[in-house]
Amino acid sequence: MNRLSGKVALVTGSNQGLGEGIARRFAREGAGLIVNGRSAERGQTVVNSLQRLRAEAIFIRADLTDKDQAQRLVEQA
Repeated sequence: MNRLSGKVALVTGSNQGLGEGIARRFAREGAGLIVNGRSAERGQTVVNSLQRLRAEAIFIRADLTDKDQAQRLVEQA
């Protein structure tokens, strides 16, 4: 459908569970993705799976319970 073509979505907690499912749905709609979580290994696995769906995706590690890390995530995004 590509309703999100040309858009970029930052999906927090997207390296597993519900957040990962949301990222996959956004990818199917054409969005570029910024995958976020605490595990770089799991995050890269999700990025690889999104790229197989032909989505542009990167991973940025950040623990959002830490204000400085949350701020860094937003700045990098």
